[in-house]
Amino acid sequence: MKDRDEKATIHARVLQEAEQFFSENRQAIADYAQRAGLSFEPADRWSIDISTGRGTFDPRFFFSRGFTAAESMWAVCHEIEHFRDWRKHPEPYAGLYHRIGKGRKRLRLLYEHFNDIAANREEDKRFPAHWETRLTSTRTG
Repeated sequence: MKDRDEKATIHARVLQEAEQFFSENRQAIADYAQRAGLSFEPADRWSIDISTGRGTFDPRFFFSRGFTAAESMWAVCHEIEHFRDWRKHPEPYAGLYHRIGKGRKRLRLLYEHFNDIAANREEDKRFPAHWETRLTSTRTG
């Protein structure tokens, strides 16, 4: 019983930290996404609709995995970079993912690593204040 209560307390604290952080930084995230032609807002899941440019992110996702506030912000912007690239080149993205499909797991993983490197480089250019965050974090792409 004690372990369950302790886990519930930790979960509530994590949720409160995530809500506070993303509430304080909501405008910065919206501005960063808007430069990519996206509308990106907090929700209870991750999603993106390339045709409308609307996306959602789950603020609890990073905090529940032990990410710091800086790492969480960096990771959200990293995902926005993926969406920016996808939106800029939708046909090649769709074609590539169709070709590598689920049956070619290693090829898909290799591509995702290359894509993460490209997203990291773009974020470094657009958000240089978080360059050090990326270098010190071992949990992100």
